[in-house]
Amino acid sequence: MKQFVIRLLNMLLGLFLYALGIALTISAGIGYGPWEVFHAGIAKRTGLSIGVASIAVGVIIIIIVTLFKERFSVEELQKLGLNERQIKAVLHVKEKGKITNSDYQTINSVAKPTATRDLSELTEIYRILKNTGYGAGSIYELAT
Repeated sequence: MKQFVIRLLNMLLGLFLYALGIALTISAGIGYGPWEVFHAGIAKRTGLSIGVASIAVGVIIIIIVTLFKERFSVEELQKLGLNERQIKAVLHVKEKGKITNSDYQTINSVAKPTATRDLSELTEIYRILKNTGYGAGSIYELAT
C-alpha cells in the first residue's frame, strides 16, 4: 500500500509539473505543442477552457484504452502467477477458441495428470477458462 501511495504521489507531481510547463509555454506566447493545438481547437469549438478540454480528452482516451485493452496478454498472465504451460494454453484458447486435455498434453509435452492439474487451476483458481464438458469430453474455453 505504501508503495502505491508513493507511486501515486510521484505521478501527481509529474502531471502537475507537466501541466505547469504547458501553461507557462502558452502564457509566454511561445506556441502550442501538438496535443495543446488539439485541446485549443476543442476549447475554441466548445467554449471550454484548454484545461477542461485537456482533461476531457484524457478521460476519453483512458476509457478507450480500458475498453480495448488486450485481455490475457502474456504480461497480464505472468502477473497472475501462471506458469509457462498455462500461459501457452491460454494463448492457444485465444487463438483457437478451445483446448482439450489432450491438446494441452501435446502443446506442453506433459503427462495427463499435469495437464489435468494445470487446467483445473485455470478453471477453479484463476477462473480464466471454463469447462464445457465432463470427463474425456471436457473442452475448455475462455470464461467471460
